[in-house]
Amino acid sequence: MEYKNSNKKVAFCSLGCKVNQYETNAMAQKFVANGYEIVEFDEYADVYIVNTCTVTNIADRKSRQMLRRAKEINKDATLVACGCYAQVAKEELKKIPEIDLISVISFLQIYILEFRNKQAHRLIGRYKYLA
Repeated sequence: MEYKNSNKKVAFCSLGCKVNQYETNAMAQKFVANGYEIVEFDEYADVYIVNTCTVTNIADRKSRQMLRRAKEINKDATLVACGCYAQVAKEELKKIPEIDLISVISFLQIYILEFRNKQAHRLIGRYKYLA
C-alpha cells in the first residue's frame, strides 16, 4: 500500500481476528484514497481508529487500553472505536470520554470519512453510529 504525504494523518490498531485485519486494511485504503497519511499507532495522528475485539476478557481490556492510549498521544485527535467489542459493549464504551465515535457496524460500508473540528463532518454510505 502506498502512503501519500499530506497534513492529515490516521493511525490504526487492529485487535483480534483476520476479519478485523481485513477490515482495517480496507479502511486504510479508503483513508489513503482521501489524502490521509497512515502512521504507526504510537505516533501523532489526527484520527485514531481502534478495530476492537471481544473474544476474551483480556481482549476487552486490551481494546479499552488502546482506545485510551490514543488520546494520550494527541488529546485533540478524533478517536473511533469499531469492531466486535464496539458492537457488543457500546454502552460501556460510551462511558469512556475520550471516544468520539463508536461504530456499531462494519466500516467497510462507509465510503468517505472526513473530519473537521473534531466532528465527523461527512459519513457517506449506509451506517449507524453513536457519538
